[in-house]
Amino acid sequence: MTSLTSDARSTIGSPNNAAESRPVAAISAPILDEHGHAALLLSVHPLVELSPERIDTIGRRLVETATAISAGPPASRVRR
Repeated sequence: MTSLTSDARSTIGSPNNAAESRPVAAISAPILDEHGHAALLLSVHPLVELSPERIDTIGRRLVETATAISAGPPASRVRR
């Protein structure tokens, strides 16, 4: 998923306005199934203007969380 965040960051802004805040409706990251296919989408909807740095921070946290969910529960928590 690291490549997903780098791809997303490259489309957020152009060099002319890279430091400007912009309105954000959604930031999302996929939750993958055991085959590596997108099964769900984890999203936040700030609906406010955010700086590129804040967008990046939120995106990284979403990717970390989506990656943890995709990995499944720790074996010690699985009930049988």
